[in-house]
Amino acid sequence: MDNNNTLVERKKTILFVLPNLEVGGYERITLSIIRNLDPNAFNVSLLLIEKKGYFTELIPEFVEIIDLRTKRARNALPRVIKSIRKLKPDIVFSTANRVNILVIMASIFVKGFKTVIREPSLPSAQIKNKNLKLIYRVLMSLLYPRADKVVSQTDEMKNELIKLFHLKPNIIEVITNPIDLKFIDSKIKDEKNPFGKNNIHVVTIGRISYEKGYDILLESFGKVVKKNNRFKLHFVGKIVDINYKRKLDRIIFKYNLKDNVNFLGFKKNPYPFLKHADLFVLSSIWEGLPNVVLEALYLKKPVIATKCVEYIEKIFIHNQGSLVDVGDVDGLANAILNYKRIEIIDKFKFETKYDSFFEGL
Repeated sequence: MDNNNTLVERKKTILFVLPNLEVGGYERITLSIIRNLDPNAFNVSLLLIEKKGYFTELIPEFVEIIDLRTKRARNALPRVIKSIRKLKPDIVFSTANRVNILVIMASIFVKGFKTVIREPSLPSAQIKNKNLKLIYRVLMSLLYPRADKVVSQTDEMKNELIKLFHLKPNIIEVITNPIDLKFIDSKIKDEKNPFGKNNIHVVTIGRISYEKGYDILLESFGKVVKKNNRFKLHFVGKIVDINYKRKLDRIIFKYNLKDNVNFLGFKKNPYPFLKHADLFVLSSIWEGLPNVVLEALYLKKPVIATKCVEYIEKIFIHNQGSLVDVGDVDGLANAILNYKRIEIIDKFKFETKYDSFFEGL
């Protein structure tokens, strides 16, 4: 009995903090991290500023959920402090700029836990896209250095964090996003092919917004269809910018692509579309680390990707037929037309380092 009590006492308690579980990249990644943790080694809690969003369905049963029922993160500090004091976690992990700021502020008032923040995307891209206001950049510069660890997805992101927010290199841990292979397998099991026959089905997955470069993709696809009308392009993702969607509609009209392009919207399970595609295309202008590329590699798909982040170029360093320059309409069109020449990468190593990372804190 004493041995069992000792074993329980050794389990670390990790508190994950998110704004909500709406459809988005960092929400999905956080749940993937949680699902890949060993519940026999960690006690896991998830604090949500507001419990809402589709991804609430994907929270594992072993996770304790704390719902602050607050609309805005900036109003949640007292409740976050109270929750941390009550739970007494060993580690608090967050992965959204505003919530990262909130968690580090809470650590000023509550001691006894390690603060781990994960940067969701390249800071330079956030600044360029005006998603990172000056006030947040100032707060990040002041507060991020107080974190015990800052998780960066790539070396490129690490260098930006050091340059923009004056972080010491030794507090930054580069960890590639985990790919939940068992979860993907469960989502494609017994699923039928959603596409018809006798066509070449191209799939892209991501929210419908400017940084995804879908206008460039459609310009390219106009050239593709002109040479081969069998190509069909399927967009899987939520429309988050209606003005940008209208721009895409104008391009579709310009090239008469209405019979060759489908907007499928958000899909709870996008993996059958990826599994049964003939080709996956990432046309982004910038990315942090596009997990969907790694998922496409796991499903043995030919991939075409823009050089939107250095990590992409490292993946395809020996497979240059997969890479095109950002904004290169002709290059992207030629790559799509010649997709059968693309070598499928079947020896990519998928790693999940978060278990050992948390154990070492």
